[in-house]
Amino acid sequence: MCVITIRPGTEEDWDLVEEGLIQGSLLTERPERRSDISHAALREQARKTIDKFHINAKGPEATFVAEVDGVRAGFVWVTTEISLGNGDLCGWVLEIYVLPEHRRKGIGAKLMSEAERWTKASNANSLWINAGANNIAAIALYEHMGFDIETVHMSKRF
Repeated sequence: MCVITIRPGTEEDWDLVEEGLIQGSLLTERPERRSDISHAALREQARKTIDKFHINAKGPEATFVAEVDGVRAGFVWVTTEISLGNGDLCGWVLEIYVLPEHRRKGIGAKLMSEAERWTKASNANSLWINAGANNIAAIALYEHMGFDIETVHMSKRF
């Protein structure tokens, strides 16, 4: 039986966050486009995201790391911001990632629950997350956890 624990992230965990951002970016692309994407460009974009939302964060943010038997298995990165729509404080999951060998074990749900707990403790009244249209497993998890689809973003590629 595996022991799953959730702990606050540390500076030593940002390599895992960087890799999760890269893999998350790939998942949002259509499968036929993934081989055309530069891994170096994705790494650079991941580092810029970390700089913007962690190193130069304008508001509170937190990471939580899931461990299975003491080994890192995934993370969630969450922040708060003022909603442009109504001015309320809301939480945003910037990224959630579970290593492929640890999926379908309830780790994503535990990480999302921790993000929700942190968001409520931050006095925010909602939690938001984006999901790629092709990421059916993630969408199913979020809906199971009570999230509603509120917006749909579409693109046209040239």
